[in-house]
Amino acid sequence: MFVKISHEEEDFTELDFLQKKCQLKIPTTLRPQDKGIEEAKKRDILKKLGPLMPPNRRLFWSSLHVSNTDKE
Repeated sequence: MFVKISHEEEDFTELDFLQKKCQLKIPTTLRPQDKGIEEAKKRDILKKLGPLMPPNRRLFWSSLHVSNTDKE
């Protein structure tokens, strides 16, 4: 970021405001697939809460990936 201390200054001064110890890193490996939820849990949510949900939320739950290895 470049700043001026006053309006009369001709040149900008570079201001380094981010902490040096905090580095943003991109993970080396991503998940091969979405985690998903169990079929029974998805069915119960859609059955009980589906009628109460707005259409955009219902679409999310309807298209959510199903997985049989739920470890929660």
